[in-house]
Parts: sequence; structure tokens; C-alpha cells
Amino acid sequence: MRKIFDILINDKPYPVYSIEGKTHNLGKNNGCPDDWWLLYDEDINESKFLDEMSENSNLIPYIDKGVHRICWEINYKQFNRIKYKWDDYDIRDSGVCTLKANGKEVYKFHSSDLMFAMARVQTLVGELISHPYNFFKPEEDDGRKIFFCGLPAFVYRGYEVGEIKIVPDYSKISKELWWGRYEFYNSNHEDKSYEEFEDELEKDEYDADHELFEERINEYYSSDSINWGDALSDGKIYWFRK
Repeated sequence: MRKIFDILINDKPYPVYSIEGKTHNLGKNNGCPDDWWLLYDEDINESKFLDEMSENSNLIPYIDKGVHRICWEINYKQFNRIKYKWDDYDIRDSGVCTLKANGKEVYKFHSSDLMFAMARVQTLVGELISHPYNFFKPEEDDGRKIFFCGLPAFVYRGYEVGEIKIVPDYSKISKELWWGRYEFYNSNHEDKSYEEFEDELEKDEYDADHELFEERINEYYSSDSINWGDALSDGKIYWFRK
């Protein structure tokens, strides 16, 4: 027996299990898995149910047809704000759109335009479902291995919903070399390799670019992570498929 997922019924999550050897005709008649069962108890105690499947447990035959596996909730709010700056008042419009899946907040973005926000939501739903990162259970992706700017790293949840931070992996590369290659990756030195650039750094004379390079490396040493932000802005990330 294994848990498949939770579905939302009347704003409350209920688990669906695959129970080997226990089948129902609803699945057989609809070409769906016939060993999927919904545990529909008002007072759900999953741990007790898993330890010993109680005969009193209300197991209902389950199929995906006609059911929202993910129940979406979209909230969009427009507002105005005012700031006093440079001896004058500045009034600006704004807006924020929040997406919830099965009652849990999974993503949000800012837009002052209602029509743009609604159009963005239509594409976002598909992006969040198909993306390698688990927006629905981000805690399960904490410590996930990735390549970031071609360097080994881990991904962790960021400070806001839908955001991530990058933590370098020093198991096969030194801290100095990791941050050096990262800064080189983000610098305008396409005309040479990192090894050539590193050789130049060892010379006695430094130009302004070299001085700035070393200053940035020293700054990085004060932190062992990068607060990357939006997990969808992942052009520099290579995700290992699970």
C-alpha cells in the first residue's frame, strides 16, 4: 500500500492510496487504476490507518475522471500606494496575484494590469505543473542537486513562496574556485577560458576588471548562498530529473 496524492474535498485534503490486492470495478470499467482508494474519514488519522488498515475506515473507489486532482484558487488584488520622495508625493498603481493549489500558496507575482495578470495565470498553471522544481511541495526539493552556471550546487526554498536560493557544493571543487568560476561566468570574458583568465590574475599588474573581480570574490566569501529568487527564472540552472 502506498499513498498516491491528496485531493481537496470541501476545502479539506483527503489521501488517495494504491492498495495492492484490493480492487474496485469503477476503475476496471473506466480504464483507470482499479486499486486506487480514497480514505474519506472526517477525522483522518493517516498514521493509524497505515499501521493497521481499519475495517471501519471509509475507503471509497477512486478514479481521476470528473475530479480536479489540483483545485486552483486565484486571488488578484489591485491597489495604489503613495511615497513622499524628494520633497514631493509620488502616487503609483500596483497589484499582486497569488496562486493556491489545493489550498496551499504556491506562487505569486506582481502586476498592476488585470488583463495581463489573468493571461499570465493561464500559462503559469501549465508551467508550475510541468516544471522540474516541485512548487507544490518545495520542502521535498530542499537539498536537491543541480548545476548552476555549470557548477555543482544545491537548491533550497527561498524567503518567499515560489523562490529559491542556491547553495554551492564544495565536495568536488574548492570554495575559491567555485566562486571564481561563478564570477567569471557572469563577466564579459567570452574571448578567453577561465584558465587563461586565472593566469592573468596571478600577474603583478591588474587592470580595473581584475580588481573588481577580486573584490567580488571577497564579498562572496561572507555568504555561502545565493538568494536567486523566482524558481521559474532558471536559465542558468540545469535540473537533474528525479
